[in-house]
Order: sequence, then C-alpha cells, then structure tokens
Amino acid sequence: MPDMVVETVDTTKMADGWTWTSVFPAPNQNQTDEHKYFTATVMLDEDGEVAWVMDCDTLFKGTPYWNLNENWCGITGTQSVLNNGNLLLLWNIYGAMVHIEDGFAGLVEVDWSGNIQMMWASTRDIPLWSVPLLPKPAVYVDTIVLNHQVDQLPNGNLIGIGFDTVELQCDGWEKMTKVYGNEMVEFDYHTGYVYNRWSMFDAIDVCSTADSTEIAYNGEWTHLNSFDLSNVESRNEMIVSAFYLGWIIAVRYADDDEGKAGSLKWVVGQGWEDPVSMVDYTSSLPRFDLSHNKNAGLTVDQDRYDPGQHNINVVPGSNGTKLLAFDNSAYDARGMGVPSRLVIYEISELPTDAEAPGQASVAWSYVDGGKSPFLGGAQYLDNNSVLGCFGALTNPDENWDNRACWDHSNCNQAHIVEVTEAGEVVFSVRVGGRDADGTCGDNTNSLSWNSYRALRVPVPSYATKA
Repeated sequence: MPDMVVETVDTTKMADGWTWTSVFPAPNQNQTDEHKYFTATVMLDEDGEVAWVMDCDTLFKGTPYWNLNENWCGITGTQSVLNNGNLLLLWNIYGAMVHIEDGFAGLVEVDWSGNIQMMWASTRDIPLWSVPLLPKPAVYVDTIVLNHQVDQLPNGNLIGIGFDTVELQCDGWEKMTKVYGNEMVEFDYHTGYVYNRWSMFDAIDVCSTADSTEIAYNGEWTHLNSFDLSNVESRNEMIVSAFYLGWIIAVRYADDDEGKAGSLKWVVGQGWEDPVSMVDYTSSLPRFDLSHNKNAGLTVDQDRYDPGQHNINVVPGSNGTKLLAFDNSAYDARGMGVPSRLVIYEISELPTDAEAPGQASVAWSYVDGGKSPFLGGAQYLDNNSVLGCFGALTNPDENWDNRACWDHSNCNQAHIVEVTEAGEVVFSVRVGGRDADGTCGDNTNSLSWNSYRALRVPVPSYATKA
C-alpha cells in the first residue's frame, strides 16, 4: 500500500458515506516482480482512514480463480454498487484494460466481507495463449476487454464499456491499421448474453478525428472512460466521455424519428489540429458555442473546452442541463498545457443541426493547482459538493504530450478532495508522492502512485472496518 496522508476532514460539511477509490503503481514505475506490483480497491472512512482493502491476492487466493494471481492480476477500473448492495470490481491480467492485446479483463461481484458472489470475463479476441487462463466458473461476455466503467441497470442487466475494431487506411496513413474504438454493451447478469451494442464507429468518422500520436501508440481511437444514462428517458441521450478525442458525446440510446440507436446527437468540445481535418469535421456536427457565464464568478481563462476528460456525469436535479467532468488539461499540443480541474458545463440551448449550434458555458470549476494529464474522477454529491480525484498529479508538472508524465524522473501522486459549491475543501487525502526528502523511492519501493477515480458510497449497517 502507498502512504495515504489525510490533510483535511470536516465531517460537519462533508457528504455522508465512505470514499471508495483505487491505488496502483504509476506507469513510470520500473516494477519487474509481479508479486510486488500491488493494485487494490480501497475504502476510506469518514475520517479519511483506510477501512477496507481488496487486492487480487486477497480476493482470489484459495478460490477457483487463484491462477489469475500468477499472471500480473490487477484491480482497477470500474467501481460500482450493485442493486443488491454488493460491490462490482474490474480485474485484468497483464494490464489488459489499456494494453488491449496483452491479456483479458473481467468483473467480480463481492459482498462487503470480500466474498465472491459472481464472476465475469470478456472473451472476444483474447490472445490464444491466455484461453486456458479464463476463469471457471464464470459468465463470459462477447466484447473486447471490458474497461473503465460497468454499472447495473434497474432491470438487472449490466452495461459497460468494451472495445471493438475496424481495419482501415486513412489518407496519410502508411498502411492498413487495426483501429480500436469503443462500444457500449448491455448484457445479461446471469448469462452474459449481449442484448444491445452501441459502437462509436456508428457515431463518429474515424479518419476525420483519429489522433496520429494515439493511433501510433496502441491503435486506440476514442478511449471512452465513462458514461451517464440520466438523460435516456427524457432526451434519448447516452452521454459518454472520449478522452483521446477531447469530446463529451451524446448518442441515441434507442431508435427515434431522427436516427438509429448509437447515432450521434451532439458533441461538447472543439476541433483540435491533429488531424487537421478535425477542425472542419467538428463544424459539420451538432455542437455548442461556448460563452461566458456571468453568474458563475469565474475568470475568462476557465471558458474553455477540455483537451481530454474523465468521468462525465449529469448533475442530479439539473434536468439534464449540467455536465460534471474531470478535465485533465495538461496537453500543450492542444493549447491546454494548464492545470487540471473539476468542471461543470451548463447547456442552455441544444443544437438543432450543424448550422445552428447550441449554447453552453462553464458554470463552476475547481483548480487544484497541479497537472494530472491522465486518469481522474468527479462525482456530484447529495450535499451539492463535488468529490474529485486528481488521479495522476505529476511532480514536477508535466503534460500529456509524448507521455512526458510517464518519464522515470517524474513522481506521481493522487489527490482526493471534496469541494463545496463555494470552492471550500472539506476533505483531502493524498496518495503516494515524494517523501520529505523529495525522493520518489526506487525500483523496489517506488513512491509514484495513481488512483483511477473516487466515489462516495453509502455504508450498510453491517459493514465493519478490516
């Protein structure tokens, strides 16, 4: 476990519940021993102290799934509370959540005592060598590497993010390339049967938007990292966050008079310059002009679209008009080499088409002062505060460009905060980071740590601290 330092706790102003987060080594750790490569899901109590920890070894040891622990098993990604109150975790082997072709990923349902109740694995296109490692018994789901977020619907089905692929050669590309986009999949809790798929290939044109740097890195195009279904009934909108595109995207959840399920409704964002065609392509889409919100009390430098964001969600009680996200910023190539922030966009008018953009503004933001070029979380709480996770703060400050934030000379740290509407920090915990001497440890005990995101969750009366 990394060091976790509690800086601020004001329980009189905090939302109720425990803070559920995760810890894992930053990508710049040169860790060669899988048994020391610690990743875990962690609950912090109302005082910010560790109350509950679950890593692969603790979870799978002495179970039919013990062999996962011999194959670089990690727990990161989705954290959600199921309809029955149990916890849903995402596990993967060999870093498959982001190293798509290196292994496979799955889900596990556990009760608050850590007992396994259900097991799932996503099986499409897994490496042949890994087939014997598939967990048994388990429910198999036909998608490529479940990742980032999976939730349970009121009808009991699960819905989450997977990958899908298309081979193509865009103008300027040297050869045919396997492009990894994302799909949303709804599948049966008991059998894994996929009832619905929504593919980003049906919503956005690849060649007009694919960032050459990201395609060259691992073939990824969109990198969806979150979704929100709050506007499905009122507006037929499934809202997703595409980190590599720097867009918040709404697609149709179901067929309607204006289009098929999965087709584009609108984007929040701008056209970037890689590829150059993205600028013109963006102007052809239903989108939003960004204006200054005089009532927000913010400086004009906050009036910007995110170059890459995480954990998009609709603010409850806003009638679908306010969108909260973690804005990574820290992307100099997109003119946004600025500190990361928590941000709420307010939509005052929806676009009717490309010729009649909608209207949006920044209604609220909180800047922590540092740069977290990747990872991050944002949750709107019942007391109207925001729980934020600056998941990969860099020291010294670095940007996403050329993965400078992953350089071995950098030391990462996560910062989990609860911030009021007025910008007051009432809860603050830091994870990892440089010690008092300014060092970041070594290969056997690195202090460079990340966190995926954080959620405030209700605690059942029978839960005890472990």
